[in-house]
Amino acid sequence: MYEKLRDKFQLPSKVAEDCYRDALTTYKSWYNNPRKGRFPRVYKPTVWLTPKLSFSINFERMTVRIASVGELPILGYPRNLSFYKDWKMKEARLVIKDGKAFLKVVFEKKPVRVEAKGSVAVNINIGEIVVGKDDTHYVRIPTCLSEVHHWKSLGEVLQRKYPKRWRGNKHIISRISHFYAKVKRIMEDFAEKVGKWVVEIAEDFKANVIKLERLTNLVKRVKDLPSEFRDKLYLMRYRRVQYWIEWEAKKHGLLVEYVNPSHSSVSCPKCGKRMVEVSHR
Repeated sequence: MYEKLRDKFQLPSKVAEDCYRDALTTYKSWYNNPRKGRFPRVYKPTVWLTPKLSFSINFERMTVRIASVGELPILGYPRNLSFYKDWKMKEARLVIKDGKAFLKVVFEKKPVRVEAKGSVAVNINIGEIVVGKDDTHYVRIPTCLSEVHHWKSLGEVLQRKYPKRWRGNKHIISRISHFYAKVKRIMEDFAEKVGKWVVEIAEDFKANVIKLERLTNLVKRVKDLPSEFRDKLYLMRYRRVQYWIEWEAKKHGLLVEYVNPSHSSVSCPKCGKRMVEVSHR
Protein backbone atom coordinates (compact mmCIF):
# COMPACT_ATOMS: atom_id res chain seq x y z
CA MET A 1 0.00 0.00 0.00
CA TYR A 2 2.87 2.37 0.78
CA GLU A 3 4.36 1.99 -2.70
CA LYS A 4 0.91 2.41 -4.28
CA LEU A 5 0.35 5.66 -2.39
CA ARG A 6 3.77 6.91 -3.47
CA ASP A 7 3.44 5.97 -7.16
CA LYS A 8 -0.27 6.55 -7.88
CA PHE A 9 -0.96 9.65 -5.77
CA GLN A 10 2.56 11.13 -5.79
CA LEU A 11 2.56 11.62 -2.01
CA PRO A 12 5.69 12.46 -0.04
CA SER A 13 7.18 9.57 1.89
CA LYS A 14 6.05 10.75 5.33
CA VAL A 15 2.49 11.57 4.22
CA ALA A 16 2.20 8.17 2.54
CA GLU A 17 3.46 6.57 5.75
CA ASP A 18 0.85 8.52 7.75
CA CYS A 19 -1.93 7.35 5.40
CA TYR A 20 -0.75 3.76 5.68
CA ARG A 21 -0.55 3.99 9.48
CA ASP A 22 -4.06 5.49 9.69
CA ALA A 23 -5.53 2.71 7.55
CA LEU A 24 -3.66 0.04 9.51
CA THR A 25 -4.93 1.41 12.83
CA THR A 26 -8.53 1.38 11.60
CA TYR A 27 -8.18 -2.19 10.38
CA LYS A 28 -6.59 -3.40 13.63
CA SER A 29 -9.34 -1.82 15.73
CA TRP A 30 -11.91 -3.70 13.63
CA TYR A 31 -9.94 -6.96 13.62
CA ASN A 32 -9.35 -7.01 17.39
CA ASN A 33 -12.98 -6.23 18.15
CA PRO A 34 -14.70 -9.49 19.25
CA ARG A 35 -18.02 -8.19 17.89
CA LYS A 36 -16.92 -7.49 14.36
CA GLY A 37 -19.36 -5.64 12.17
CA ARG A 38 -18.98 -5.17 8.46
CA PHE A 39 -15.56 -4.51 7.00
CA PRO A 40 -14.48 -0.88 7.63
CA ARG A 41 -14.99 1.56 4.78
CA VAL A 42 -13.81 5.10 4.18
CA TYR A 43 -16.60 7.67 4.05
CA LYS A 44 -14.80 10.87 5.02
CA PRO A 45 -11.40 11.94 3.66
CA THR A 46 -9.22 12.20 6.77
CA VAL A 47 -5.57 11.50 7.49
CA TRP A 48 -3.14 11.63 10.38
CA LEU A 49 -0.24 14.03 10.15
CA THR A 50 3.03 13.92 12.07
CA PRO A 51 4.34 17.21 13.52
CA LYS A 52 7.42 18.78 11.92
CA LEU A 53 7.56 16.03 9.30
CA SER A 54 4.09 16.19 7.74
CA PHE A 55 2.94 19.59 8.99
CA SER A 56 4.14 22.62 10.93
CA ILE A 57 2.33 25.68 12.31
CA ASN A 58 3.66 29.23 12.56
CA PHE A 59 1.59 31.01 15.20
CA GLU A 60 3.23 34.39 14.55
CA ARG A 61 2.22 34.42 10.89
CA MET A 62 -0.86 32.24 11.54
CA THR A 63 0.00 29.84 8.73
CA VAL A 64 0.25 26.07 8.45
CA ARG A 65 2.57 24.20 6.11
CA ILE A 66 1.52 20.72 4.98
CA ALA A 67 3.80 18.44 3.01
CA SER A 68 2.93 18.22 -0.71
CA VAL A 69 0.35 21.03 -0.24
CA GLY A 70 2.39 24.05 0.77
CA GLU A 71 1.77 26.96 3.11
CA LEU A 72 -1.84 27.88 3.87
CA PRO A 73 -3.29 30.72 5.96
CA ILE A 74 -5.22 29.87 9.12
CA LEU A 75 -8.68 31.35 8.64
CA GLY A 76 -10.25 30.27 11.92
CA TYR A 77 -9.04 29.00 15.28
CA PRO A 78 -10.34 28.61 18.86
CA ARG A 79 -10.40 31.77 20.91
CA ASN A 80 -8.34 30.09 23.66
CA LEU A 81 -5.54 29.12 21.27
CA SER A 82 -3.08 31.47 23.01
CA PHE A 83 -3.32 29.29 26.13
CA TYR A 84 -1.89 26.26 24.27
CA LYS A 85 0.83 27.96 22.20
CA ASP A 86 3.56 26.98 24.67
CA TRP A 87 2.45 23.35 24.84
CA LYS A 88 4.07 20.53 22.88
CA MET A 89 2.41 19.87 19.55
CA LYS A 90 1.55 16.24 18.84
CA GLU A 91 -0.24 14.51 15.99
CA ALA A 92 -2.97 16.20 14.00
CA ARG A 93 -5.84 15.03 11.84
CA LEU A 94 -6.63 16.70 8.53
CA VAL A 95 -10.37 16.59 7.79
CA ILE A 96 -12.12 17.71 4.60
CA LYS A 97 -15.76 18.69 5.18
CA ASP A 98 -18.06 20.60 2.83
CA GLY A 99 -15.13 21.69 0.70
CA LYS A 100 -13.26 23.13 3.70
CA ALA A 101 -10.09 21.83 5.35
CA PHE A 102 -9.93 21.48 9.14
CA LEU A 103 -6.72 20.64 10.98
CA LYS A 104 -7.42 19.19 14.43
CA VAL A 105 -4.19 19.44 16.43
CA VAL A 106 -3.48 17.74 19.75
CA PHE A 107 -1.36 19.63 22.28
CA GLU A 108 0.43 18.03 25.22
CA LYS A 109 1.80 19.42 28.46
CA LYS A 110 3.95 17.46 30.88
CA PRO A 111 2.51 17.40 34.41
CA VAL A 112 4.47 19.38 36.97
CA ARG A 113 4.90 18.15 40.52
CA VAL A 114 2.91 20.39 42.83
CA GLU A 115 3.04 20.41 46.63
CA ALA A 116 -0.35 20.54 48.30
CA LYS A 117 -0.89 23.84 50.09
CA GLY A 118 -4.64 24.15 50.51
CA SER A 119 -7.72 22.30 49.33
CA VAL A 120 -11.34 22.90 48.43
CA ALA A 121 -14.11 20.32 48.47
CA VAL A 122 -16.71 20.00 45.72
CA ASN A 123 -20.12 18.59 46.63
CA ILE A 124 -22.29 17.91 43.57
CA ASN A 125 -26.01 17.75 44.28
CA ILE A 126 -29.09 17.84 42.09
CA GLY A 127 -30.08 21.36 43.14
CA GLU A 128 -26.68 22.99 43.53
CA ILE A 129 -22.93 22.46 43.50
CA VAL A 130 -21.11 23.63 46.63
CA VAL A 131 -17.41 24.53 46.45
CA GLY A 132 -15.90 25.42 49.80
CA LYS A 133 -12.84 25.54 51.97
CA ASP A 134 -14.65 25.37 55.32
CA ASP A 135 -18.04 26.17 56.88
CA THR A 136 -17.66 29.91 56.26
CA HIS A 137 -15.77 30.11 52.97
CA TYR A 138 -17.83 28.45 50.25
CA VAL A 139 -19.70 29.21 47.03
CA ARG A 140 -23.00 27.73 45.91
CA ILE A 141 -23.50 27.18 42.17
CA PRO A 142 -27.14 26.51 41.17
CA THR A 143 -27.62 23.80 38.57
CA CYS A 144 -29.67 24.03 35.38
CA LEU A 145 -31.41 20.74 36.05
CA SER A 146 -34.92 22.21 36.16
CA GLU A 147 -34.47 23.66 32.65
CA VAL A 148 -33.02 20.40 31.35
CA HIS A 149 -35.83 18.36 32.88
CA HIS A 150 -38.36 20.71 31.23
CA TRP A 151 -36.93 20.13 27.74
CA LYS A 152 -36.76 16.38 28.29
CA SER A 153 -40.39 16.39 29.41
CA LEU A 154 -41.42 18.12 26.17
CA GLY A 155 -39.90 15.29 24.16
CA GLU A 156 -41.64 12.70 26.30
CA VAL A 157 -44.97 14.51 25.90
CA LEU A 158 -44.69 14.22 22.11
CA GLN A 159 -43.90 10.52 22.39
CA ARG A 160 -46.96 9.95 24.56
CA LYS A 161 -49.12 12.11 22.29
CA TYR A 162 -48.17 10.09 19.21
CA PRO A 163 -47.41 6.63 20.65
CA LYS A 164 -47.29 4.95 17.24
CA ARG A 165 -46.96 7.75 14.68
CA TRP A 166 -43.76 9.30 16.08
CA ARG A 167 -41.62 6.35 14.91
CA GLY A 168 -42.63 6.77 11.26
CA ASN A 169 -43.17 10.53 11.01
CA LYS A 170 -39.91 12.32 10.27
CA HIS A 171 -41.24 15.69 11.45
CA ILE A 172 -42.19 14.32 14.86
CA ILE A 173 -38.88 12.47 15.15
CA SER A 174 -37.03 15.65 14.22
CA ARG A 175 -38.85 17.60 16.91
CA ILE A 176 -38.24 14.95 19.56
CA SER A 177 -34.56 14.74 18.59
CA HIS A 178 -34.35 18.53 18.87
CA PHE A 179 -35.52 18.43 22.49
CA TYR A 180 -33.16 15.62 23.49
CA ALA A 181 -30.22 17.23 21.68
CA LYS A 182 -30.95 20.49 23.50
CA VAL A 183 -30.84 18.61 26.81
CA LYS A 184 -27.42 17.21 25.94
CA ARG A 185 -26.03 20.58 24.80
CA ILE A 186 -27.24 22.43 27.90
CA MET A 187 -25.76 19.90 30.32
CA GLU A 188 -22.47 19.68 28.42
CA ASP A 189 -22.14 23.46 28.40
CA PHE A 190 -23.01 23.61 32.10
CA ALA A 191 -20.46 20.91 33.00
CA GLU A 192 -17.73 22.74 31.08
CA LYS A 193 -18.54 26.04 32.80
CA VAL A 194 -18.60 24.39 36.23
CA GLY A 195 -15.06 23.12 35.63
CA LYS A 196 -13.85 26.66 34.95
CA TRP A 197 -15.75 28.12 37.91
CA VAL A 198 -14.40 25.54 40.36
CA VAL A 199 -10.81 26.25 39.31
CA GLU A 200 -11.36 30.00 39.66
CA ILE A 201 -12.88 29.54 43.12
CA ALA A 202 -9.97 27.32 44.19
CA GLU A 203 -7.47 29.94 43.04
CA ASP A 204 -9.37 32.66 44.92
CA PHE A 205 -9.18 30.56 48.10
CA LYS A 206 -5.40 30.07 47.56
CA ALA A 207 -5.88 26.31 47.20
CA ASN A 208 -4.18 23.98 44.74
CA VAL A 209 -6.02 20.74 45.58
CA ILE A 210 -9.60 19.98 44.51
CA LYS A 211 -11.33 17.13 46.34
CA LEU A 212 -14.11 15.27 44.55
CA GLU A 213 -16.37 12.50 45.74
CA ARG A 214 -15.76 9.00 44.41
CA LEU A 215 -19.13 8.23 42.86
CA THR A 216 -18.50 4.63 41.82
CA ASN A 217 -21.72 3.16 43.22
CA LEU A 218 -23.95 6.17 42.64
CA VAL A 219 -26.40 4.43 40.31
CA LYS A 220 -26.10 1.00 41.88
CA ARG A 221 -29.65 1.07 43.28
CA VAL A 222 -31.10 3.73 41.02
CA LYS A 223 -33.98 1.42 40.04
CA ASP A 224 -35.38 1.68 43.57
CA LEU A 225 -35.75 5.46 43.35
CA PRO A 226 -38.91 7.33 42.25
CA SER A 227 -39.13 7.91 38.50
CA GLU A 228 -38.79 11.70 38.66
CA PHE A 229 -35.78 11.55 40.97
CA ARG A 230 -34.25 8.82 38.80
CA ASP A 231 -34.55 10.97 35.68
CA LYS A 232 -32.92 13.93 37.39
CA LEU A 233 -30.12 11.73 38.68
CA TYR A 234 -29.34 10.57 35.15
CA LEU A 235 -29.70 14.05 33.67
CA MET A 236 -27.27 15.56 36.18
CA ARG A 237 -24.37 13.67 34.54
CA TYR A 238 -22.17 13.65 37.64
CA ARG A 239 -19.20 12.01 35.98
CA ARG A 240 -19.24 14.48 33.12
CA VAL A 241 -19.16 17.36 35.60
CA GLN A 242 -16.26 15.73 37.43
CA TYR A 243 -14.48 15.13 34.13
CA TRP A 244 -14.51 18.82 33.24
CA ILE A 245 -13.45 19.81 36.77
CA GLU A 246 -10.49 17.44 36.58
CA TRP A 247 -9.65 18.60 33.04
CA GLU A 248 -9.59 22.29 34.00
CA ALA A 249 -7.62 21.50 37.17
CA LYS A 250 -4.91 19.65 35.24
CA LYS A 251 -4.79 22.41 32.65
CA HIS A 252 -4.09 25.00 35.37
CA GLY A 253 -1.64 22.86 37.33
CA LEU A 254 -3.95 21.92 40.23
CA LEU A 255 -4.21 18.55 41.94
CA VAL A 256 -7.38 16.44 42.02
CA GLU A 257 -8.09 13.99 44.82
CA TYR A 258 -11.03 11.59 45.05
CA VAL A 259 -12.36 10.86 48.53
CA ASN A 260 -14.92 8.47 49.98
CA PRO A 261 -18.32 10.24 50.05
CA SER A 262 -19.54 8.22 53.03
CA HIS A 263 -20.73 10.45 55.93
CA SER A 264 -19.74 13.59 54.01
CA SER A 265 -23.23 15.13 53.66
CA VAL A 266 -24.66 17.15 56.56
CA SER A 267 -27.67 18.73 54.82
CA CYS A 268 -30.50 17.33 52.75
CA PRO A 269 -29.92 17.92 49.01
CA LYS A 270 -33.67 18.36 48.47
CA CYS A 271 -34.83 20.75 51.24
CA GLY A 272 -31.50 22.02 52.59
CA LYS A 273 -32.24 21.15 56.23
CA ARG A 274 -29.62 19.57 58.43
CA MET A 275 -29.86 15.78 58.40
CA VAL A 276 -30.55 13.92 61.65
CA GLU A 277 -29.57 10.34 62.37
CA VAL A 278 -32.64 8.11 62.59
CA SER A 279 -32.21 4.51 63.71
CA HIS A 280 -29.63 2.89 61.43
CA ARG A 281 -29.58 5.77 58.90
